[in-house]
Amino acid sequence: CENNGLVKLKRTIDQGILEQVDKRIKNNDPWPIFVCEGGSDKKNKHIQEYKYLQYVHHKISKIKGELVLYGVSLDDNDKHVWDVIDQNEHITQIYISYYENKEEIEKKAKEHFPELFRKKIIKYISVDFENLDKHVDF
Repeated sequence: CENNGLVKLKRTIDQGILEQVDKRIKNNDPWPIFVCEGGSDKKNKHIQEYKYLQYVHHKISKIKGELVLYGVSLDDNDKHVWDVIDQNEHITQIYISYYENKEEIEKKAKEHFPELFRKKIIKYISVDFENLDKHVDF
């Protein structure tokens, strides 16, 4: 849907999001808005420049129930997101995926999610599917 010149891309039966982005670039259409580089402060400044990104950032604070973080490194450059998640009182459980180094993810989770860690509602999910039975913490 178009709103104030913004277009939200959604996967369709015929086209995935990456194909749509590629088509927009080839047609010299406006590029999608997303934040992919810089530290957390720089990303947060970029978010404040676009109403849609502000809206998405705000929606994170309204998530209710369970939240799955899959394929994230929990690095400091996304601290602006981790802070919002940690302050969300409506999250009842958070699952964080890891591949090889569970201890590193646990350390970062404790650092970025002190409130959620204190409530003991963080679980870790191995994405090492070959050895999944050895790593599940449910």
